[in-house]
Amino acid sequence: MNSKKLNIVLIGAVIAVWAVVIYKYFIQSSESPLNMNLISMNEKKDFVNDERKDFELIKLKRDPFLGKTYVRSTQKKEVKKSTSTGKKKTPQKNTKKKFLYEPVIEYLGFVKNDKNTKKLVILKVEGNTEIIKEETKFKDLFYVKKAHRDSVEIIVNNITKIYKKAK
Repeated sequence: MNSKKLNIVLIGAVIAVWAVVIYKYFIQSSESPLNMNLISMNEKKDFVNDERKDFELIKLKRDPFLGKTYVRSTQKKEVKKSTSTGKKKTPQKNTKKKFLYEPVIEYLGFVKNDKNTKKLVILKVEGNTEIIKEETKFKDLFYVKKAHRDSVEIIVNNITKIYKKAK
């Protein structure tokens, strides 16, 4: 007898759910949602923004295509007027802009030796994999200062830079 009452209650619930679905689909869709959309589409909306947005562009220090970093000095050339007084001219120092080359460096990790306290740092320099000891100079390009588990400190052109480990 309990199962008969349970079946009647479940059938009633299913009929109620279908009644709600049919009501939502047929009766509410016959109301005018299409007319509302047509009215809102016919209205003209003017989005005129008269506010002027100013922003300052930052000069890039790294070439995004080659990955090279350039340091440019912004010193102005001084123009001296020549005055002939009969004195000998002293040679002037060459004041050309100094181009500092920074190689593309990628930190891959390090190897620690039990016998030696210095770590062997594995770097990718200009696409070539190099193994360099900690606290040593590499081909007059940079100096490997300290290696950590996730980063390495490298001195390039007297500037200390920290490179994160590549994933």
